[in-house]
Amino acid sequence: MAEATSSDSPIIALECQHVFHIDCMAAVVDRDGVDSRCPICRTKVAAVDLTQINTHRLKEQVIQDKKVVSRSRNMYVMWASSPGAKGVYDDSGQHLIRMEYPDGQVQHYTVVDGQTRLNYSTYRDGQRSFYGDNEKLERVEFPGLEGRVVYYDGTPGQEIRVRATHADGHEDFYGGNGQLVRVVYPDGRMAIYEGPKGAERPVRIEMRMETGGGQASTPRIFRIV
Repeated sequence: MAEATSSDSPIIALECQHVFHIDCMAAVVDRDGVDSRCPICRTKVAAVDLTQINTHRLKEQVIQDKKVVSRSRNMYVMWASSPGAKGVYDDSGQHLIRMEYPDGQVQHYTVVDGQTRLNYSTYRDGQRSFYGDNEKLERVEFPGLEGRVVYYDGTPGQEIRVRATHADGHEDFYGGNGQLVRVVYPDGRMAIYEGPKGAERPVRIEMRMETGGGQASTPRIFRIV
């Protein structure tokens, strides 16, 4: 197989820097699956490249099968090469609206200015993750009586948690490395934490009390030894 020269097929530059028509690499992936390798240097095809190839294959297959599928439904459902994964497209066959995975995860997509982007994900245990611009993770909602919601900030793919709310009204706040720095309770208590992420411990508790005139007094500080 030769490197890409000219064709109607888009090209892909693999992680090893060899460039091919994406249709040519799709044939390799059809044959070898996740064990696919660069036809020139035999370097294993990276996961990010497999995703790009598979996305292209899904779209091409949807277009080819459009008439057959449209007889019974308005969306086009195709299987991705990821074992058991399924992609669901809109009635144009151009925009992915949902990806379903065997572990119960479902990724829901939306179309903004003609571009498809991840909107939110649901999981078998009831957890839900929501995404903003550039598919940046914004918050994760957890099910159950705890009612915890974790908020994130940062660049896409490198988000860190900054705050968490709970059904009982208390809030957790996190530092720049995602470590817990304080917990604020509805009754006015605030617990201060120190230590590395995953090993934080409370070092003091501050309690604010109201005076008779409704003014907040100077906080009383209790140190934990």
